[in-house]
Amino acid sequence: MRVNSAACALVILILCCIAAPVSAQSFGCTPGSSATDPKAVPFLAGLLKTINTPNSSSGVSPWSSAALAKIDPLTVNTGDIKTNCPSQAGTACFANLGLTNCEYVISQFNLSAYTGLSQVTVSALTTGAFNAKDVATHSAWGPDASMITDGVFAPNGTTWNNPSFAVVLPNGGAGTALEIDLGSQYALCVSGSCLPTIQADKNVFQVEYSLDGTNWVLYGQLPAVSNTGLQTRSVVPNSTVAANGQNGVMARYVRIWGCVPTQCSASGDTNFTVSEMVVRDTAGNNLSTGKVAIGPRPSLITDGVVPKDGTTWNNTTYAVVLRDAGPGNALGIDLSSPIALCVIGSCVPSVQADKNFFQVEYSLDGTNWVPYGQLPAVSNTGLQTRSVVPNTTVAAYGDKGVTARYVRIWGCAPSDCTASGDTNFSVSEVVLMNTSGTNVSSGAVTFGPERVATDGEAKPDGADWNDPRYTRILSPCLSNAAQKCVQLGTTPPTTGTLYIDLTATFPISGMVFQGDRHQFQIDYYDSGAGSWQKLWTVPSRESSSGLITRTTNLAGQSARYLAIYGTSGDDSNYSVSTVQVFTQTANTACAYSSGADSGQSFACSYDAPLQTQLTVPAPGLSISFTVDSASTYLRCTNGTTTANTTVASIKPGTTCTATLNVTSSPGGGYCSGSCSSGQFIATNVDMNTPTFTLTNLVCNSSTGNLTQGLTTVSQQAAQAAVQGLFNGLVVNPKLGPLVPNGTCMATP
Repeated sequence: MRVNSAACALVILILCCIAAPVSAQSFGCTPGSSATDPKAVPFLAGLLKTINTPNSSSGVSPWSSAALAKIDPLTVNTGDIKTNCPSQAGTACFANLGLTNCEYVISQFNLSAYTGLSQVTVSALTTGAFNAKDVATHSAWGPDASMITDGVFAPNGTTWNNPSFAVVLPNGGAGTALEIDLGSQYALCVSGSCLPTIQADKNVFQVEYSLDGTNWVLYGQLPAVSNTGLQTRSVVPNSTVAANGQNGVMARYVRIWGCVPTQCSASGDTNFTVSEMVVRDTAGNNLSTGKVAIGPRPSLITDGVVPKDGTTWNNTTYAVVLRDAGPGNALGIDLSSPIALCVIGSCVPSVQADKNFFQVEYSLDGTNWVPYGQLPAVSNTGLQTRSVVPNTTVAAYGDKGVTARYVRIWGCAPSDCTASGDTNFSVSEVVLMNTSGTNVSSGAVTFGPERVATDGEAKPDGADWNDPRYTRILSPCLSNAAQKCVQLGTTPPTTGTLYIDLTATFPISGMVFQGDRHQFQIDYYDSGAGSWQKLWTVPSRESSSGLITRTTNLAGQSARYLAIYGTSGDDSNYSVSTVQVFTQTANTACAYSSGADSGQSFACSYDAPLQTQLTVPAPGLSISFTVDSASTYLRCTNGTTTANTTVASIKPGTTCTATLNVTSSPGGGYCSGSCSSGQFIATNVDMNTPTFTLTNLVCNSSTGNLTQGLTTVSQQAAQAAVQGLFNGLVVNPKLGPLVPNGTCMATP
């Protein structure tokens, strides 16, 4: 297929002035930055020496001192451990209680005077090879509305909310607008054949323009039509705009929103969708295809409108429904400047959301996120108002609060937060206050959730190709479309294009792509040649079904802008779920702790796996503990009556000894960054859970059927204690802290 001159001109318009994504920080490193942290090995050697060197006066090392204070002796309280019923549990229920069925099993262990763990030592600390960085993930905050600028029109009459073509607006009004950033200021056409062309549902829409994305001016209206489904028509400028004639009106941003019947009587309902929007300059050039489009923003969460508690959780008049759990689906608030947020007392954040459990985080730069606290789950259904509970680290700041510009909230799945009863997450209002108790979030700009393809959330292979939690459907190029698809890339497309801005130019060493089974083309933009070039042809997997992951290694082609589109398949069902782009050198958030680099002005950042060695005395560490209580009971029922029956227990006060050995030393994570001065700062050193094996368990009373459970609990308690001791020690403010080991000095 030959690319015509008009298409060539469009390519140049798209890329020469493509807008930055809706994100806070470029991932690019300062030119000349090192590809690795050369100070990591000597720093970790020094850290190891610091924690193991005895104090000159006490003769005790920081590690031993902390161990004796925190984990030796150790108290263990497991709480209730719920497990499934064994095969003979129903028989025991009937024999003991006359009830026919077992619902579940509860075990609990309480140990005290657990001694010996101070003899575990950290004998080696180093790093593995530094990780390649993924610069596609988190490159755009969202919400993603790029379907309206993908260059694909549906056939007129297509169902108004067809997910292959249309972006659905939850309500009418400017708060649910879709916004396009044209990337630069242009003179927009206001008369003749170059007026904006829009395909949307049959209702009335308002179209506005802006120079700064904040102050909006009415351009005109997209008139209602009588035909149902998606319909293509031109915007009608108002008389003030039309009076500008050939000069047009200057704008960088354009937005569109549905006008409800109470304001625009020609709108027959409030079912608003937009499928494509073409905005042109006074010369008739397409300005909008391929540009960043976002919306609808989650503005309801800062609009000050709080419905009655108990309102249906997914009532979109008041609440923003999250597509799934996880930080990639977070809703964010931009406070416009750093503010000291309240962390204690009556001014902590107040949130109205569904009944489930939510995580709340804050950030100075929108890239490095620090945990603030949790919004607890409640038993009542519907939207419920409650206060966020700051974590102990945040609460320790007291009256000073924590400084943040951005705050985000996301649902915690039941697999991670058992208090969440389901994955139906929604938020209707977030109230943030500064340390003086003043509401600083009312009317604030909002963002999120992130674009699906780059949100960092894992999607399972085999999941449905069009699962809205996981996929971005690519609009198919159909022969009966209102307007034909135009080839802009290297290969004739069968779909619209998903554009990704990596925020800076990087040499690409590899990619991961997850999407449906069809073939895709990924092109990069060659700014020198002024055209798209092939990067990777993603092979088809036509014999498979659902989402499928494919990977490739690349030779280091440098690129910033990528275009992804379908090129071959046996049907029109194309979708993209994950795009990862790897490079060795980038200034991304710490992969092991998203908030570790917060507040640092790094020229570049680095991640590497931490390698540790734990040592115990040969032939094994001798431990001892007392069993204060241990028991297992069955929860039995016959459908109307429930009761418990104890089936195993250990005599209170039983004392035990055992031998503990290190089965495998734990991994972990190391993060650091370089300053403009050339200094390297370590920001994160954390140890994963080690693996211990407990043998030679001897107790002065029978442990019976609880022997295996007691062994497992004893092992797990030691593992968690040693991990917690190390991770707590290296960030202990009383010791420095050891990590981070400094701060980049501000440039004079």
